[in-house]
Amino acid sequence: MDGEAGAKALNAQRPSSDIDMSDPAIAEAWAAAQSSTALSYVALGYAAGSKKKLSVLATGDDGYKGLKEHLGSAVVYAGLAVKTGGTRRLVFVCSIAGAGGMARGKASMHKTDVENSLNGTVGRITVADDEELEDAAVATALGSALGCAVELS
Repeated sequence: MDGEAGAKALNAQRPSSDIDMSDPAIAEAWAAAQSSTALSYVALGYAAGSKKKLSVLATGDDGYKGLKEHLGSAVVYAGLAVKTGGTRRLVFVCSIAGAGGMARGKASMHKTDVENSLNGTVGRITVADDEELEDAAVATALGSALGCAVELS
């Protein structure tokens, strides 16, 4: 690999923001979600007292129903397994519903880096308010992002 290609490959793995995803529990939880056959999820949020460091808020195998319990009061980044035509696929969800203006701005800077670190996701959505958290709204938004019907459970 020449110098330019090597630099591009290295920078593709480096976050472009100041997000800190160094907690090994994040990688462990995501690996478990990827290898699961269930409609699993991993919810990530900012560690107590931090505006940069992420930690695992919750994991589960009950799909969007379980994930939804952790959305709506602060910024949450999540990897979620859904079904499309009987096939299990992983998607990225960024929820800023219930978050203030400064937190929303920080989330817009961080969400691409968080999504890129969750290898294997094939689509993404951002939910900004309580109406967008509803099951039908999430299924519709993911369906638009993926170009096919999506089942959340």
